[in-house]
Amino acid sequence: MSINYIDISPLPMLNTNLEIDGKYPQSVTTFRDQILQSDCFLFASPEYNCSVTGTA
Repeated sequence: MSINYIDISPLPMLNTNLEIDGKYPQSVTTFRDQILQSDCFLFASPEYNCSVTGTA
């Protein structure tokens, strides 16, 4: 088994205006390709005071 860490900091916040003619920014396309090539994935988010942490 191998585990690959994927840094999601380059991903933009949700903005449907970034999709142009069915294409997304390169960082989104790269992330999607990495997910599609995976057998499974785990998303983890820290909890802070009963909520998710703010953006840095």
